[in-house]
Amino acid sequence: MSSDFADLVTLARASIDAVYGEAATLKPTDRAKGPHGALTPSSTRSPVSVVAAFFQDTEYAARQRARPLIGQTGERLLNRSPDILCSTAYAGDIAVGDRLVRDGTGDVFEVISIDPDGVGNRILGLSRVKG
Repeated sequence: MSSDFADLVTLARASIDAVYGEAATLKPTDRAKGPHGALTPSSTRSPVSVVAAFFQDTEYAARQRARPLIGQTGERLLNRSPDILCSTAYAGDIAVGDRLVRDGTGDVFEVISIDPDGVGNRILGLSRVKG
């Protein structure tokens, strides 16, 4: 039996997806030749269409400015913080390293973090993939 809160969460998620949701394709990956191998398309999991609500991390620019400088070159230390975030109700298997293609723009992102939001959805931290 479903609770009133669960019904409200379902209704809210349907509204978020209807207003902000975008079609995206989740492309699962596997590590070739051990944990440090290159990412290759998964042989056990198939690509799947998902709906995701993409949003910018409002603190991203501040974190980029706060990165320490390296030596005397003035370059900043690189880190793997998310470029963009998305929320999805997709309940299937998502793993760090999987690719997410934004169908409308063709932008490709790598999933670098997965955080449950406490009500059955997940917030994915995404890093832009070049090329």
